[in-house]
Amino acid sequence: MFDIRRLHKEEYAKAAALADRTFRDDTQISMATAFPALFSAHLGQGFGAFEHGELVTFLGIMPYWIHVDSARIPVYALGSVCTDSRYRGRKLASQVLEAVLDHARAAGAPLLLISGDGPLYRRIHCAPFGVAYAHRLTAPNHLRRDGGHTAGRADWQIRELKPTDWFRVHALASARAVRYEQSLVDLATAIASNPLASCAHSVHHALVAEQDGEVRAFAVLAVPYREDDEAPTVVTEWAGDAAACAAIFHHILCKGTQQRPLQLFLSESENDALAPFLETIQAERQRNQGTVCILSAEKLFADLKPYCQARDTELAATLSAKPADANRTTLTIGEHTLTVTPEELVAFVFDTGTPPNEHAPISHWSSEIEILRQRLFPLPFPFTGGLNFI
Repeated sequence: MFDIRRLHKEEYAKAAALADRTFRDDTQISMATAFPALFSAHLGQGFGAFEHGELVTFLGIMPYWIHVDSARIPVYALGSVCTDSRYRGRKLASQVLEAVLDHARAAGAPLLLISGDGPLYRRIHCAPFGVAYAHRLTAPNHLRRDGGHTAGRADWQIRELKPTDWFRVHALASARAVRYEQSLVDLATAIASNPLASCAHSVHHALVAEQDGEVRAFAVLAVPYREDDEAPTVVTEWAGDAAACAAIFHHILCKGTQQRPLQLFLSESENDALAPFLETIQAERQRNQGTVCILSAEKLFADLKPYCQARDTELAATLSAKPADANRTTLTIGEHTLTVTPEELVAFVFDTGTPPNEHAPISHWSSEIEILRQRLFPLPFPFTGGLNFI
């Protein structure tokens, strides 16, 4: 008989050891170092399955606030899901996941972000969501020198981030309309911890673009630390003036000691901001990283009320949701009512109407409802594969 419960404070070291055995090799830092909040006894968000006091399955969750313009949404992110090799195949992760869902709902989070998309998550109706744009830049001329500014202009000073930059860098990050909420210490810790970068045998380098003595943009780069690794340098996070960011990217492509491609994954709003500075190259339109489970449409719509009102006050007043049965939700928008599956609910909130892959559910609502939906949605969302990846 397995004991399914939240971890006690003294058990997080065991969770980190299990995660390291599952996900790490001898060249990688510990999961506890890369994801300190996920293995934090102070936050106390880890769940596990125990046999005779031994931790055999671990699921880590992390609470975040996500800002979407004037709305602020409480969100949980799930990651570091692992089971001791001796206990696999017993559906322990599924049992622990049910405890995680109960915990997230009790905490008031309407969304659960999942870093994976496997059967474990499909069973609880997690679905691909949103849109991201992948750009692979291989030469300086992939960045335009127009768009109102010059990407490689001489008056941009590109340098390493210094300890005296934190106030300005944090202000730039906090000015993004669509973002994860981060304190100054959260931002500095995430850059130093190399969360997603360490999973790809990479390490963070943070650069800033300065003009007239003022930091105008910053970018965090995940650079492979193996010389024989041909993987690209990945832009993990960036914020600030788009022209200044383009100058950072131009500098990397011009000055890099290793001839690596530069990989960008951009949310819709980020792609729009950088579009004037990206040469005409084919971007790969794909889903946001991972999957999402909408735990409560009613709570989500309540949290999104300021955002929806700013888009269309009259229509926002008609938007509502209530459970139809164990799995389905009844939505009202305008004078229309429809009942949707969990996957269709994700599509209603996050899809543009032209999903980038074949896994999206077929929307069965009428063209009249779709016209109304597009006055409020899709919901803009930050790219989930950045500094806040779990």
